[in-house]
Amino acid sequence: GKSPIIDAPYVKELSAGYFDKIFFPFFRDIPHEFKMLWCYADEETIKKRMKERGFHKDDDKFESEAKWKSFLESEPILPAALKLYEHLKINTIESQESNLERALNYLSRR
Repeated sequence: GKSPIIDAPYVKELSAGYFDKIFFPFFRDIPHEFKMLWCYADEETIKKRMKERGFHKDDDKFESEAKWKSFLESEPILPAALKLYEHLKINTIESQESNLERALNYLSRR
């Protein structure tokens, strides 16, 4: 079978019920296993990475501590809605080898 991989920051969609409203109904008649790898980092690492990538769309987030906190409130690192779905959290500041091993173990379980 095919292995569709969705790669994006799905914080807002997860919290808004995207998987229950759109994703799961789309695959209703298609045999599949749903596996979620939630990749994250700590706040300081995220901020550093966002500054380094230099996207102008992020500029307003760095104007003040209040704007940065507002961004984190609107897109939390570990959204509460994660608890609704089986998933594996991958901390991207940990070693790639360790994360790869954990991810492969999780994905190979039935």
